Amino acid sequence: MPKKPQILTSSFGSEQLPPPAEEIASWVGRFRGHTADILTIRMAASLLPQVKSGITIPCAGGLCSATRIIPQLKTPGIDDMPVQEPDLTMIAHDARMARRLSREFAMAFPAPSALMKQAPRPPGKEELENLLSEYRMILRIARDEGSRYQVLISKEPDDMEMEELCGRRTLFFPLERTEPVLERVLEFQRILIVSPSEWHFVEDLAGSYRVSKVVIIDADEEVLEQAASVFEHNKIEAGGYLGTGSDPDYWRTLVEKVRVKENQPPRRVF
Repeated sequence: MPKKPQILTSSFGSEQLPPPAEEIASWVGRFRGHTADILTIRMAASLLPQVKSGITIPCAGGLCSATRIIPQLKTPGIDDMPVQEPDLTMIAHDARMARRLSREFAMAFPAPSALMKQAPRPPGKEELENLLSEYRMILRIARDEGSRYQVLISKEPDDMEMEELCGRRTLFFPLERTEPVLERVLEFQRILIVSPSEWHFVEDLAGSYRVSKVVIIDADEEVLEQAASVFEHNKIEAGGYLGTGSDPDYWRTLVEKVRVKENQPPRRVF
């Protein structure tokens, strides 16, 4: 396995498509004796390149995990599903799959706000409270099964879900990172997530909010040098998120771009 870079690398999820039909049989064989379905296989196939590339903390799931979560929720209005009691069994099996592939792993899910955008009607107050309660159960079972942290992905998270769900091991990953969105996220979490094109927000945000760590999505050497002029080394991390249709060598390329400092031992930050 490639040597891990001294600046830690973390994944915020992957939307990699399922393996082609001719490869499914070999994946099924890997899970003989374990409970798995096509989404488990999709997660495993997206997790394995992260592990092989040397990502410090690979992450299973992403927005694609909506197909796992929606049937579990008993909140009317989400995907127009009938009311039913949550069954978290498959989420636990997904986490166990990730643990078999990597001792250190995280899990990513669509945030409640991302699911609500799919709903045929906006949920009422009671329905929203039920939804958040069910999310807490989902996050708890992921933690109990060994997930190092949980990522909740949304185009633009809302205040209520961040207030209810943010925690030391649960963070929100906004896909649209304008300065106002990042300001709202920093009201609830101390991890600042930016891409190189958004770096110009950082000094003002770090001066106005308490930032324990900056994660740079798709970091390169230039922006890491800029980060080193603002933050201590152990507060800088390189992050990745693989959308659909991205480069199959995405994770390997991400790791190769991160500068390695041989004489500085890595420090865990989650």
